[in-house]
Amino acid sequence: MATFSTNQITIILFCLLSTIIFNSSSLVMCNSMMVHCDEKDESTLLKFKHEVTDPSGVLSSWSSDEEKDCCQWRGVHCDNITHRVTELHLPCDTIQSDEILDQDNEKWHCLTGQIPQSMSGMSFLEVLNLSCNNFEGKIPLGTQLEGFTNLSYAGNPKLCGPPLTKLCPQDEKLPNEKQKREEDDDDDSSEVRSWFFMGLGIGFATSFWGVLGAILFNRKFRHGYFRFLNISYDILIR
Repeated sequence: MATFSTNQITIILFCLLSTIIFNSSSLVMCNSMMVHCDEKDESTLLKFKHEVTDPSGVLSSWSSDEEKDCCQWRGVHCDNITHRVTELHLPCDTIQSDEILDQDNEKWHCLTGQIPQSMSGMSFLEVLNLSCNNFEGKIPLGTQLEGFTNLSYAGNPKLCGPPLTKLCPQDEKLPNEKQKREEDDDDDSSEVRSWFFMGLGIGFATSFWGVLGAILFNRKFRHGYFRFLNISYDILIR
């Protein structure tokens, strides 16, 4: 049976301890390098999942399971430093398989519903691709979602509002209502001007005939009026 000296045992223990320390350090380093999704972004994405229809389970990997960070979800990419979601890729695959051809709607398997307003709060989002889905309604207001190009929403014929050129029904009414208000204001202004000039004419006529009638039919007023004219004339001449 082999025997080990004290020095050999010391060396073996040192090697084992070094291996343990190295593995522990590597594990800590790996954990520190992993990107953990920002809680606010994770909450926004979960709300997005709950408010849209997902018939084919595209968002099945999106869950609040602590073992799977939201940066590992399908279509989600995070910044390595800020841990904020910077890219969201959820285009629908429109390749027609035999299963899809049996459906009345070739995009039955795509995401449907309205884009939640909460998505406008993802201020670090730099890339967005929701193309070829079944989203409908108005794109949420906010500089974030309105700042992307048409390509981010291409292939969603029922979507409307900026940055798309297609106006939503409620927005189409606004120009007509504004024009109607302007026309009503113009009509009101015209009516006011008409009454003003009419009143001015009536006032002038009333004043003129009032003074002329007093001169013709009131002797004292007539004498006083001509006396006033004579005095005024003398003052001007002098």
